[in-house]
Amino acid sequence: MIFYNEQNYYTVASFSVDSPLFDEMIVVGYIKDIDYDQNYHLYGDYTDHTTYGQQFKFENVEKVKPSDEASLIRFLSSTLFPSIGKKSAGVIYDALGDDLIQKIKDDPSIINSISISDKQKESLLSGINNSSHDFDAIVNYFVSFGLSINQIMKIEKKYTKNTIEIVTNNPYQLMEEISGIGFKTCEKLAINMGFDLKSHHRAEAILINNVLEHMARNGDTYVYLDLLQKDFEKKYSDYNFIDAFLEVQKRRMLMLEGDKVYHHTQFDSEQIITSVIHSFPNQSLDKPSDKKLETLLQNIEQSINITYDESQKAAIKTFMHSDLSILTGGPGTGKTTIINAMVQIYKELYPTIRIGLTAPTGRAAKRLGELSGTEAFTIHSLLKWDLDNNTFKYNYEEPLDIDILVIDEFSMVDQWLFARLLEACANVKKILIVGDENQLPSVLPGAVLRDLIQSDLIPVVKLETIYRQKDGSSVIYLADDIVKSNYDAIRFEDDVRFFETPNDHVDHLILQIVEQYINYGYSINDIQLLAPMYKNASGINILNKKIQQLINPAHPDKKDFKYGYHNFREGDKVLQLKNLIDLDVSNGDIGFIIEIDDSNKNDVRITVDFEGNIVEYHDELLSYLTYAYCISIHKAQGSEYPIVIIPIVNSASYMLRKRLLYTAITRSKKNLLLVGSQSLFLERISKADDHIRLSSLSESLKQYTMFNQ
Repeated sequence: MIFYNEQNYYTVASFSVDSPLFDEMIVVGYIKDIDYDQNYHLYGDYTDHTTYGQQFKFENVEKVKPSDEASLIRFLSSTLFPSIGKKSAGVIYDALGDDLIQKIKDDPSIINSISISDKQKESLLSGINNSSHDFDAIVNYFVSFGLSINQIMKIEKKYTKNTIEIVTNNPYQLMEEISGIGFKTCEKLAINMGFDLKSHHRAEAILINNVLEHMARNGDTYVYLDLLQKDFEKKYSDYNFIDAFLEVQKRRMLMLEGDKVYHHTQFDSEQIITSVIHSFPNQSLDKPSDKKLETLLQNIEQSINITYDESQKAAIKTFMHSDLSILTGGPGTGKTTIINAMVQIYKELYPTIRIGLTAPTGRAAKRLGELSGTEAFTIHSLLKWDLDNNTFKYNYEEPLDIDILVIDEFSMVDQWLFARLLEACANVKKILIVGDENQLPSVLPGAVLRDLIQSDLIPVVKLETIYRQKDGSSVIYLADDIVKSNYDAIRFEDDVRFFETPNDHVDHLILQIVEQYINYGYSINDIQLLAPMYKNASGINILNKKIQQLINPAHPDKKDFKYGYHNFREGDKVLQLKNLIDLDVSNGDIGFIIEIDDSNKNDVRITVDFEGNIVEYHDELLSYLTYAYCISIHKAQGSEYPIVIIPIVNSASYMLRKRLLYTAITRSKKNLLLVGSQSLFLERISKADDHIRLSSLSESLKQYTMFNQ
């Protein structure tokens, strides 16, 4: 290698050449990740450089298909074949030999004779098909402009023919048509390929992106037209706002209702939610008589040694009498107790009834399943999410096969996801929504729980009495005082402690506290640090590095692997960042690295134990892992931990809002330790949150009622 630009893959290299004229040749062009053991076909022309002499400037490149065992195994275990590793590649080679690629192309059914899984067979067939000459040309073209292989495969799958011509004519259309490709990628592609940046296509893309960025930044489902226009014309005066807006409106990318501008995904989601809720079944399951219900409740009370009070019985009756209802309340108010009762009642009434329990995150779903005694799933898993296309198997065409649906931790559910869930509920006869309205709203746009409650269309039961007392934590009383603004009643004692210390001493004190708990016999799995920010002092990044050094320092017997910001080590506590349904891991799952296999330096594999679910990571999957010694409060939502430690520092003061702090402290099952400035904590919990999310779902539900009476 003479020269290589990692940004755009511009390459100057000396290649060994199969030619009677010369043994080596300087080649110049764009090629990504040269494999020194791979043979290539280069297409271009010879040129004479004033300094370096004769060179070969190539325009296209394609890999020569391997024909020996070692190179074939390397080819089959590359990223072109997800789920196939070196061991499985060896099995494939042993079964089909040197000409395996041609054999599979001639007769795809031959793969059924190979002793590999169905998933690996699918990956093998797909990879062979995608390694055609046309695809190689497309890969070479787009890789030279900085696109990833995964993005290129999506583009090629979408357009199939004339792909390069289509994208060259308007690279910005990718953000509208390809899942996972946004404005920044399109902008980078347009600049690199020399696209006209004064084009109306760019103006329209900027406008759409401005709406998307506003939604992502604020959690709103719309933006006001005058603000959108003012911001656009201030930053992009060379473009005509009206022309751009009318064009994207005509394509139905942006929708205008009065003075509100919606991205079509939010507009459509609002319409779906409104329509489904108003058409939801009425009394589609026979309700038991009050006498029968009382008998059933008494039987349950005896079987689990519990006594329901009148408010809990009222909540259960509300659900029995309503096809759609909401149960809300803080920690310790008995939400799970009521879920359990309702599940048992319906199983008693209808032994064959199909009950679905779901929650937004893996840990929340697991916790719901453990507490209810019934298996629960994440919403994405329940609907069978396709990561690549961001679509779901179960929808209005193929609805879920369940009768009763219980959705827990509903404050975390965004508007788009709730619409997708309701679309799949054609067979569902009852829905119970459960959540704490004082917790943080969803990360993605919407305030669905708030809007449903404020619509006054759905029966709502609010639980306020705290029942957890014996062996419980006083954390629930602190949470209750915050909600009710009883700030004078707040006490830091017993299992809720505040360690006052200067900002520059917070990290040191947290390390001491963690070390002390470890010495007491607790494991790092029992201890969870939560912080509001990543990069500030006492932020997530810094604390993760320091806790790793304390708990899991470098050791000759432990392998390390540096990946981006991380230096993963065997024994590390790690967090899953994205739902991966095929691997049965969900956003927010926490596990431990049990092995790092670096026998192949070009294909390092990390094995993680998620409480018995063993998952292997390699290639791009590694980007879905991060440290979990300290995690964000948003990532912790829906989970509980025996010991929670939270830094309270001035550098994060603007993030320390009432809902965020309430959500953080209610993650503790037993011990809560706050470290830093007590006065800052008391100040921040006494102030209402600055931003109230803009959403018109509640208004839409009410208007639908008015117009259809």
